[in-house]
Amino acid sequence: MPQQPPRDVHLEDVGPDRLPYAQFSNYPDAMQAGYVLFTQRCSKCHTPARPLNSRIASRELWSRYVTQMQRRAGSGITLEEARKIIDFLVYDSKVRKLDRPDEWRAHREALLEKLKREHPDIYELEYAGQEETLLTVR
Repeated sequence: MPQQPPRDVHLEDVGPDRLPYAQFSNYPDAMQAGYVLFTQRCSKCHTPARPLNSRIASRELWSRYVTQMQRRAGSGITLEEARKIIDFLVYDSKVRKLDRPDEWRAHREALLEKLKREHPDIYELEYAGQEETLLTVR
């Protein structure tokens, strides 16, 4: 069986690929179910780290991205599942990003430093000089 080519490394990929249990366990039941669905469906194409560590927080942007992913061949994401995934991502963004802006900024700064250390070529090519923008939630 041929090996798959390595995935492109994105800034978000160097962060955690799951929520800490202590945090996840405090989410409402519907959001916990949305998280499980998210990890099952979205990990088919990319690591869950990518959306979990992204700077996206708005329903509009999450809807746009999940809809794009849903339309990809083989995603297996139904309309109802897409809605649940979007609801989870919006809720999680509020809890971890919007309600805790200082912690979130520190998290993003740590991601930038880790990428710079582990993948300096990618950092220089894709991210250098854009740090302030990359720390801003949108």
